Amino acid sequence: MRVKLIGVFLTTAMCAGVSACGSSQETSTNTAGGLDAGTDAVLDVTAPGSEICGNGLDDNGNGLPDDGCPCNAGQTQPCFVGSKALAGKGVCTYGQQTCVVTTTGEMTSGQWGDCTGSGSPSPEVCDGLDNDCNGPVDDGCAPDGGPADGAPPGDAGCASKTCWQLGATCGQAYDGCGILDCGQCPPGQTCGGGGVNKCGGPCEGKTCTQLGASCGYISDQCGAVLDCGDCPAGTTCGGAGTPNQCGSPGGCNVGQTMDCYTGPAGTLGVGKCKPGTITCVADSSGSKWGSCVGEVDPDAAEVCNNGIDDNCNGQTDEGCSCTNGQTQPCSTACGTGQQTCTNGSWGACTAPQPQTEVCDGLDNNCNGQLDGRLTQACSTACGAGVKICVAGVWGACSAPQPQTEVCDGVDNDCDGQVDEGCTCVNGKTQPCSSACGAGTQTCTNGTWGACSAPQPQTEVCDGVDNDCDGQVDENLTQDCSTIC
Repeated sequence: MRVKLIGVFLTTAMCAGVSACGSSQETSTNTAGGLDAGTDAVLDVTAPGSEICGNGLDDNGNGLPDDGCPCNAGQTQPCFVGSKALAGKGVCTYGQQTCVVTTTGEMTSGQWGDCTGSGSPSPEVCDGLDNDCNGPVDDGCAPDGGPADGAPPGDAGCASKTCWQLGATCGQAYDGCGILDCGQCPPGQTCGGGGVNKCGGPCEGKTCTQLGASCGYISDQCGAVLDCGDCPAGTTCGGAGTPNQCGSPGGCNVGQTMDCYTGPAGTLGVGKCKPGTITCVADSSGSKWGSCVGEVDPDAAEVCNNGIDDNCNGQTDEGCSCTNGQTQPCSTACGTGQQTCTNGSWGACTAPQPQTEVCDGLDNNCNGQLDGRLTQACSTACGAGVKICVAGVWGACSAPQPQTEVCDGVDNDCDGQVDEGCTCVNGKTQPCSSACGAGTQTCTNGTWGACSAPQPQTEVCDGVDNDCDGQVDENLTQDCSTIC
């Protein structure tokens, strides 16, 4: 029989007499000899470059954990895609990859497949998780409660500590300000098995009741932080002088201090909001808790451009569109200008602004038209009209103008009277007569014209009643003479 391995194969005969063939565990130091230090018939190989085989990490930064490392068909291992420094911290959990075997001709090879289920970092948000995988949970979002295990609280500024300073190598730890994520233990070890927040053998976490805690935050003695709740009205956590125990104010040890915070729920440790310190002082009844000193509560509104979450809502400078003093070019239809940022908002643009169009020969509203076809209502005694602006000057009113009154049945001069001073309407006719017969009269310029009836004439000797007096040739005489 022979075992085929990534371009190299070992026969059973070749393996005989080689001590490495019988070894039960692979080593990472025999890659130069190409030996199989275990019994899986896979050579102990270090991949090209800086990749280290067998750790499930992306050592050479190409996005493929254990890239080029040999493996056996069906074999699985934990893996992580991303920076090795983040592996196993917070949401950056290990995934899993499976060995995939391919055959080309007579050559069979096994290599690690894609890493699935591996967590990845993201910007920190206040959700009880270590989103950015840097160790602390909810950076700047400390829970509302007393210190874990009765540890001395931070000062008014709440000085946080690191996992290393707390001596924690795994699990969650409370530093008096917030919860830290101190990582995961290697396979086969349990957080708390080697002591509180230390890797080792099995560890079964305790409950608040088992720890005698009735309030605040406390370690479960393995690798988690317990929230043991709030105290009833009238009592405070540690009020009787015992950490993580509810008690009435006044029952404290003089000089004892605790964290305190009176701001809105959910704001402690968020943004600039920090706990203060309350100190037990002596009084006539023995002792009592003093006032909370040094706490920082949220502002009613966010202050722009100071880089601080002033209202402690988990957002910094929200609603601020710019940085104070920043400038940017701007324009209007009338030209260009500049805007300056004040209190997080862009100020008015200094560019000329469109104005209401007026008749001045200018494009006041910047629409590309001089005087913009402006019109203006106007009127005369005879009615309404409009004026049109031309080259900055108002034209004549289009309303009807008063005219000289003529006898035409119209109020020509618009004085409210029709044909005043006229005896008739121009063009009208009426019957008329004279001694000689009938006729008609026609109105001209408001006055009746002459009658068209025949007019009496001087009587002449013609056998006609010329003067229309009813007599023909009456009283006509004519001088005459004879020789006599």
